[in-house]
Amino acid sequence: MKKIFHKFGGFILIEMIMAIVLLGVIGVFTSMFLYTGIKGYLIAKQTTDGAMRAQVALDRINLELRKITDLPGPAPNPKPDEITYTTDDLPGTRKILYDSNANTISIEVTIGVNINTYLLLDRVETFNLTWEEANLDNSGDASLEIAGINVEFTLEDVGRPFNMRIYPRNWLTALP
Repeated sequence: MKKIFHKFGGFILIEMIMAIVLLGVIGVFTSMFLYTGIKGYLIAKQTTDGAMRAQVALDRINLELRKITDLPGPAPNPKPDEITYTTDDLPGTRKILYDSNANTISIEVTIGVNINTYLLLDRVETFNLTWEEANLDNSGDASLEIAGINVEFTLEDVGRPFNMRIYPRNWLTALP
């Protein structure tokens, strides 16, 4: 006579619990990996966009200030947050100014009685405008000319400073 043994296949309870725990651990690590990757991508995109906007603003400020011919604004000019100037290439009296309440850098153009303001850059955290003076024409008097204009700002999204030194093409006597 033959003995028939019935072998039942399938998972027992401990194997089921271990499979569920293993799937849970794999799921947690996968979601953490995806979250970190997506977060890193979004931060890199935000930083790159901010850096590109800052570069466009610096290029425009360079275009505005490298050919200045006069500084008609009140002394001391520049203030740390604005500069008033005129150029041969661009019309009217122009002003680059930083509004700390709105966190923006703008260009204000005055032609006659018309004043137009153009937004140059927003989400600006800090802004500083200075110039350096030197006796560039080696004159016997003590007059000083503007040797270079320094522009520096930081953006909220980026946090690193962006700066540029502009060398005016025309000799400008620094205001007293």
